[in-house]
Amino acid sequence: MKQILDKYADKLVNSGLSDEGFPLIGGLDAELIWNRKDPHTEELAKVFDKLNINSLLYSKPAEPYYSIIEYLITQAEDTIYPNDCETRTFMHDIPVIRSFNAEQIADRLKQRKSVIIEGYGIVTWGTVSPEQAFIFYSSVCFACFVKFFCDYLYSLRYGSVSIGYKKVFEKVIQKLDVFTREPLSLMQAPFQTEEEEYKASAISRESIVFHEGQQVGYVEIVVASDVYTQLQSQFLWASTITLFVNLVCLLIAVGFLLRRLLTKPLQQANEAVSAYGR
Repeated sequence: MKQILDKYADKLVNSGLSDEGFPLIGGLDAELIWNRKDPHTEELAKVFDKLNINSLLYSKPAEPYYSIIEYLITQAEDTIYPNDCETRTFMHDIPVIRSFNAEQIADRLKQRKSVIIEGYGIVTWGTVSPEQAFIFYSSVCFACFVKFFCDYLYSLRYGSVSIGYKKVFEKVIQKLDVFTREPLSLMQAPFQTEEEEYKASAISRESIVFHEGQQVGYVEIVVASDVYTQLQSQFLWASTITLFVNLVCLLIAVGFLLRRLLTKPLQQANEAVSAYGR
């Protein structure tokens, strides 16, 4: 269990969702095990007594997610309402509490897959494995990221952006990854590996999104034909197998019907021939 907990703690750090030393994950096996020692484990252990779960994840998000989430909290009473389809479908909304309290954490997690604690971070759970908690945690970061920039763009287009919002926005975009732009060049055949073939068939475009002279986001689009080719191949194989199975079933059915329908007529014909011969 300890190895599994360490695995997902490392995944949080490697994916840029949390900083080193922050992820705290508990797993319930024969006993409750944590990936590391931390003063918060005493309070979080009480959550296991109140919920039917086998894992719990708590961590302070890495930047820029932490600044984004803390700003959204200031605009919410007790719930953040993201507008992206994924969150509305699978998570509905994201509850917010103001203190690190097991009773409040468990109360929100009974209804939702995650809860944000102001000034601390995100808590999520898993009923099967820590992977569920990892997915819910990353979904919260994604949902808040999208909401922050969508709301900012909406404010620019239809209203006015507050000074506080603008300060947080400037802080956040400074912490985003910087993408280099290189002129488009085509790879030369022949290709030695499938990976080289994929890279050669892919077309990518990157661009910074500006609105009224202000940078509001970044878009990268990659189009490749290998997925379409794979789907075509899968469809061809599926069609061939289906046709073969149908033909076999048809032959079996025809053979069965012929045997049932022609047995008596053939017997009668044989008897007539035999009688004529005598």
